[in-house]
Amino acid sequence: MPAGATPVSDWEKCNSDPILWRLIEGPRRTITDSNIDVRVFTTHLADGTFDNGDVLGEGPDIHIAGYVTNSDQARERAAALLEAAAEADA
Repeated sequence: MPAGATPVSDWEKCNSDPILWRLIEGPRRTITDSNIDVRVFTTHLADGTFDNGDVLGEGPDIHIAGYVTNSDQARERAAALLEAAAEADA
């Protein structure tokens, strides 16, 4: 599991599919003086790999919460998004 990642669900099976999986959340990137955070969620498979969309049809997702309120926060949000995108591609 990537550094800073945390399981957010128990191991599950997808309907009749024998593949075990769980949802994990990457590190939370917060934006200074705001309620904005950026995180990556992805599907962790029991064999230790991560679904890129080929196994269960769900690749990594980048979640953004909150609203940008000024230009400094917008720049910080952009940096957090680029970092999360690189993490999702890894």
